[in-house]
Amino acid sequence: MKITFISNFISHHQQPFCNELISNKNIDFSFVSLTGLDEEKKNIGWRIEKNDFEIKAYESSDMLSKAICCVKSSDVIIISQSYVSQWIDICLENTNAIIFEYGERFFKGGKYKVLSPKGIKYRFKNYYLKRNDRRYMLCSNAYAASDLALCGLFYKRCYKWGYFPKTYNYDIDLLLNNKSRIKILWVGRLLKWKHPEIAIMLAKELKNNHINFEMEIIGVGPLKESLVDLVNKYKLNTHVKFLGSLSPENVRTKMLSARIFLATSDSNEGWGAVINEAMNSACAVVASKAMGSVPFLIDSGFNGIIYEYKKDYIPYKEVSSLLLDSQKQSRIAQNAYFTIQNEWNEKIAAQRFIELANNLLSNKNIEFNSGPCSRDSILK
Repeated sequence: MKITFISNFISHHQQPFCNELISNKNIDFSFVSLTGLDEEKKNIGWRIEKNDFEIKAYESSDMLSKAICCVKSSDVIIISQSYVSQWIDICLENTNAIIFEYGERFFKGGKYKVLSPKGIKYRFKNYYLKRNDRRYMLCSNAYAASDLALCGLFYKRCYKWGYFPKTYNYDIDLLLNNKSRIKILWVGRLLKWKHPEIAIMLAKELKNNHINFEMEIIGVGPLKESLVDLVNKYKLNTHVKFLGSLSPENVRTKMLSARIFLATSDSNEGWGAVINEAMNSACAVVASKAMGSVPFLIDSGFNGIIYEYKKDYIPYKEVSSLLLDSQKQSRIAQNAYFTIQNEWNEKIAAQRFIELANNLLSNKNIEFNSGPCSRDSILK
């Protein structure tokens, strides 16, 4: 089976899945990169590995031609939703291939955007005029299927998907024993829609209620100065530390020492691969339901705690319950670790994807009960 993956570049969230495909002797795999790594990603420590299976279509007309030939000779095409308008006609010229688009949600800013003239024109040109039984959707956001249903697209053709950072194996008991029981970690760019201020306000509430804790915030961004002002205002300097920008490897090291991981983004967070990484690091995750990965990865109360995202809501109750109950904290952290080990990882994703693609090529049906490549449902 020949599989071609079309996207901007191979991020460290996609590399492990690609490695699994290339290691399969029955798969001829290529990745078509359409851009290089941008400066913003470089500045926060992202790096791209050298891959023999990568075709850098942006480098020259010859490489672009090679990429087009590769797509036209593939059995299976995976294409980022961001590049559908440029590449869907080329993909559809290959009448033998099945096409999996992968993406987050159409309406991050609110479902009212379904009425946007620009959006209607885009969908009409790239979807309504080009409906095809060979097109499927890999939903890298738990709300993507709902957005698509609102548009009348991909009915019964949506599968759960996501991003799959490298999965590490640990001695779970040793890992939990080596963690700081009171450490809370927040990771992300310091942007408005990621709401790092919620972490500071949570710290204020914990301090006021005399609950012992430490908090580390990793990331840089335009909100840094205002966050430092809040820390100074509420005299949180001994509790909250800003660590700046760290490499992905150093972020994972910090996760290994943290007991609680806090994720506060609103619906503009398409996925949030830090959730995968924190769960793999046996953190008890407290996360906003609005984030794209959260309803897929977390069963609230079992392997994490989900709170309803509302303006000015501070998840004090959720976090304090973990700080005050070490057994609950450890139980949730252990279940989180095994959720990634047993289902939401690159190996399972690659195995299931190959099985799903084989069955669709043969006009057969296959169903997974949960996890990657299971049928996606419509969430509100």
